[in-house]
Amino acid sequence: MTRRQFLATTAAVVSSGHRLRGRWPRVLLDLQGGCLRESLAGYARVCQPRLVRADTSSIPHCAVLLVPAALEISPVAARAIVRCLHAGATVVLESAAGFLDERAFRTERAVLRDYFGIT
Repeated sequence: MTRRQFLATTAAVVSSGHRLRGRWPRVLLDLQGGCLRESLAGYARVCQPRLVRADTSSIPHCAVLLVPAALEISPVAARAIVRCLHAGATVVLESAAGFLDERAFRTERAVLRDYFGIT
């Protein structure tokens, strides 16, 4: 999937979220240093005003959770994302692990496997 296709799909998910879950917000998760900042800014710019921006300590109950260009998903962030999934949210997680060195890439793969069952 190209980045353009991914963004088009993400925009469709954000736009349709209101029909899926009523008034619950669509949330853009800011992983702080754990994501590519330019990607986060791009999502914020393209999807505003439909998104509420939050960090891992303040994610509201949501219909859609976008996690842009994740470089490092901490255990705290992973648990917050899992809580959203268990509450019925649609989660779109864009991994930027391809930009990491081999050791960090393996660590990120372990987080994706252990918390989300992605292999």
